[in-house]
Amino acid sequence: MRRLVAKILVLTVSCSLAACGGAGGGSSSITPPSSQNAEVVVRESATAQLASAATRRAMKLLRSRIKHVFVLVQENHTFDQIYGLFPGVNGQYVNNLGTTQAQESDCQADPVAGDCQRPFLISANQSSPSYVPDAPDISGGNNGRYDQEYAMDRGKMDDFLVDAEAGQPILGPTPDPEQIEEHNEDIAIEGVYDCDTVPYLWYYAKNFALFDNYFQAATGDSAPSNVQLFSAQIGQTEAALGEGILSQPNPSGGGYSDGVPLSNDDNPPPSQLAFPITSYSGDNSQAQSYATMPVLLSPKMDRAAEKSGTVGYIAQDIAREAKSNRRSFPWAWYQEGFYSPTAGFVAHHNAPLYFNYMNNATSGFASKSTLRDNTESNGLIADIKGGKLPDEGVFWVKGGTANSYGLVPADPLFTDNPSGKKYYIGDDDHPGSGDADHQVAEAYLAKVINAIAGSKYWQDSVIIVTWDDSGGFYDHVPPPGFGATCPQDETGSEEGYPCGDGVRLPALVISRYSKTGVVVHDFADHGSVSKFIEAIFGLPKLSSLPDEATGVRRGLSPADGDSATSNLFDALDAGKLEGRSPNSPSLAKVSSPGVPPNMSCATLDIAPIPAPTSLPNGYATAGYYLHQQLAGSHKVPRLSARKDDGD
Repeated sequence: MRRLVAKILVLTVSCSLAACGGAGGGSSSITPPSSQNAEVVVRESATAQLASAATRRAMKLLRSRIKHVFVLVQENHTFDQIYGLFPGVNGQYVNNLGTTQAQESDCQADPVAGDCQRPFLISANQSSPSYVPDAPDISGGNNGRYDQEYAMDRGKMDDFLVDAEAGQPILGPTPDPEQIEEHNEDIAIEGVYDCDTVPYLWYYAKNFALFDNYFQAATGDSAPSNVQLFSAQIGQTEAALGEGILSQPNPSGGGYSDGVPLSNDDNPPPSQLAFPITSYSGDNSQAQSYATMPVLLSPKMDRAAEKSGTVGYIAQDIAREAKSNRRSFPWAWYQEGFYSPTAGFVAHHNAPLYFNYMNNATSGFASKSTLRDNTESNGLIADIKGGKLPDEGVFWVKGGTANSYGLVPADPLFTDNPSGKKYYIGDDDHPGSGDADHQVAEAYLAKVINAIAGSKYWQDSVIIVTWDDSGGFYDHVPPPGFGATCPQDETGSEEGYPCGDGVRLPALVISRYSKTGVVVHDFADHGSVSKFIEAIFGLPKLSSLPDEATGVRRGLSPADGDSATSNLFDALDAGKLEGRSPNSPSLAKVSSPGVPPNMSCATLDIAPIPAPTSLPNGYATAGYYLHQQLAGSHKVPRLSARKDDGD
């Protein structure tokens, strides 16, 4: 009997860390079946008690090991685009473009060319038949909520290119250069990369835990997606209460009005902070008012907000948390350019500014300690190197449309040209000539991760890396729906869509305690990040708060209330948490990250799977055409603005 109990105990500890017995993040326990045998019932009841005790010990171990959680949020790419050719390292299965599921659905109808287009490799390797000059520099598709819903086509995943090409003329037998350029930009949504173009990203996937079943928790573009990572929802519980301005489908089709749930990329309201930040144009109708992770993390801030009377529509939430006897944990939102106008600040990427109980001068949530700049000399890296971070806490980290890290595109013409303009210099991985190329963005990530790995914080940190939304790029995996119909889709052409999930995204967990070279297949989404933070710091769920109750009852719960999603614990190794051979910081370090990268498929010893089809004849990236314009050849006319700003 003792030996049996010992085996059950070991299993339970393992299950507790890995959300065993289901993808949800709740504690694992053994429920005894119905039985007329009292002895069996007693024995199984004792086993359940042991399991519960083991779960508590496992959580205590986790909380003793992990004190710092970094959430590095990049912009606008899908799993297939970055990791669709990633092989099954050590024989592992990967849900990539080589699967039968992908091959059955990856030929996107191309109405402009009159055929269909399959995903193709865009390579920076000059020896590759898929080599394209300026390979990391491409534009994205349309990634707003309406466009994503249209592209996903209720799970068929077959209208990405149809949406991108809407309104474009059919290519005739002698298309003009402008048509060719536009077509190349459109089919780029099916362009994919490998370890010759983004080797740092593949290096992390090879060395740590890569999720191949992680999705946006809300269907939409950058603003709602960044807010989702901060609050586990986009305002559906506020909408359920009839509070605020309700978002509606535009009568003309093709988008949504301002309001809740948050459905577009309009900027947050004008700053009402007590200290100056980089100026931006505000949108008064876009204020949000529902619980965010800091409401759970800091009862002290809740008490200050309650005292000031600045509680928005969540007076019950803040009152309950203010009375909590839990201790408060520090948090901060780091974003490039917050106080440095030349560093590429993007207001609609800044989640805290949307919330009326944060974006004000009195509540106490917003300060220069919680809203931080992210330049190399005066931001996260400087705080890490100076040992200035608090002893524990949660830190969201965003790049920008420029960078202060000395990173420039490989082609000098993009930053040193007769026009005096700079192109592809951002580090947040946002596609498009005014923003970032992949290699600048991955080098920025490497600099941030290097700083953590080279510091005392490596000993007790977990780094979660993900991308906010799809950027309009193709992915073949249909996302599961979660909850009831989203309020803004109760009518209109997209009637019946839930608020999430959206398109599949890349996600990595990098830590001293993470599994090494493992592909995790658990269903996860942005709400899983909230679940992870809640579990590590012993917080209640956002979905358990009183002001969210009406939404929960209506099937409009915050994403941390979805029992089907992982809490990301499967990325962690129980043995390493117990002290057996934890990961060396050298495993996370990239030597002198720069552009072009100093790694490749050959140096990583990774053989990507073959791309589904070859590079289209005459294909060139948007960077190539921009190169022609900047060089003064004028072979290709400048295009008018796209219908979608690609945010």
